[in-house]
Amino acid sequence: MKRWIKALITTIIVIITIIIFVLLILRFWPSFGGQSSSKDEKDYAARSAVFENGKFGDLMGSFSGDEVSYPNTVSDKGATPTDPIPVRKPSFDEADPEDVSITWMGHSTVLIQMSGKNILIDPIFSDRSSPVGFAGPKRFSEPPVTFEELPKLDYILITHDHFDHLDMAAIKQLDEKTDRFLVPLGIENDLERWGVPADKIIAVAWWESEKTDDLEIVCAPSKHYSMRNMMDRNETLWCSWIFVNDSCRIYDTGDTGYGDHFKEIYKRYGSFDLVLSDGAQYNSQWANVHMFPEQEAQAMEDMHSTVVWPVHWAAYSLAPHAWDDPAERIVTAGEEKGLDVVTPYIGETVKLSEISDHKERWWKDIR
Repeated sequence: MKRWIKALITTIIVIITIIIFVLLILRFWPSFGGQSSSKDEKDYAARSAVFENGKFGDLMGSFSGDEVSYPNTVSDKGATPTDPIPVRKPSFDEADPEDVSITWMGHSTVLIQMSGKNILIDPIFSDRSSPVGFAGPKRFSEPPVTFEELPKLDYILITHDHFDHLDMAAIKQLDEKTDRFLVPLGIENDLERWGVPADKIIAVAWWESEKTDDLEIVCAPSKHYSMRNMMDRNETLWCSWIFVNDSCRIYDTGDTGYGDHFKEIYKRYGSFDLVLSDGAQYNSQWANVHMFPEQEAQAMEDMHSTVVWPVHWAAYSLAPHAWDDPAERIVTAGEEKGLDVVTPYIGETVKLSEISDHKERWWKDIR
């Protein structure tokens, strides 16, 4: 056999071996999560208008639409800060049925204490947003608490399955101190693979809700997508979350592009006392799945809501903009529309009744 033929065969064998190895990693590496069964998919199809042929579809135009004209960055700072970011120590009083407290842990991790319940959204405490601990975007703000310091949790909520929102390490660490996990359809399989008992998990479709005492938690649409590995695009649902009790309404947008769903949410639930808004990690190339801050301000106008707390920043650099660009721009855009833009420190526990007092623009002097 000629030498070049042997070399070609060897090359083909090596390539096939690498492909098989990668496929096995994608299938069996725990952090890539679980898989839906045919029974699951029948259930999803019956409950979700956006599920078809094994995928949650693009009925909201997540990857289509007009090009945006906003610049990717306005701030002249770098993608990651060179100075330390100030982090406060939370004050977790026992959840008060008569009041609401909110603590932002950095990125999209938020603890809401409402109707006597402790509700943690998208907990990520890992050093890297990645399926592995040695590579991927590195955290540049320290978590304000350890797992042990968090209060007993009534619910953990997940918005979608991306690594900066669904953190396997956090789920495994917090399982024992959490009563229920409330997740969009499909993510229950990830949690079960990581050892969370099935009877602790509630999987919901858009507009389905969980009610406890006077609190209703509603799974609402967002304009995004899901993908845990290269082979499972849109096999799980993505969402935003609405919190309603007898005295107030709070909305967490989750990761989302700008779209008509904000008007639909207002039509169904009215205005909100507070919006925790994703207006970060944007780029003109994926503007349909992540809002620019100017669109964030427009979404607030669509929902006839005025108090906005920007999240999804100040922890990881996941897009080509300055690390403080999201905060700078929502403050400017908010002022133009008459919004009340609140910017508490990471780790600072804030009472909803006093939230408008928290307008410290703490990032200004940090490079």
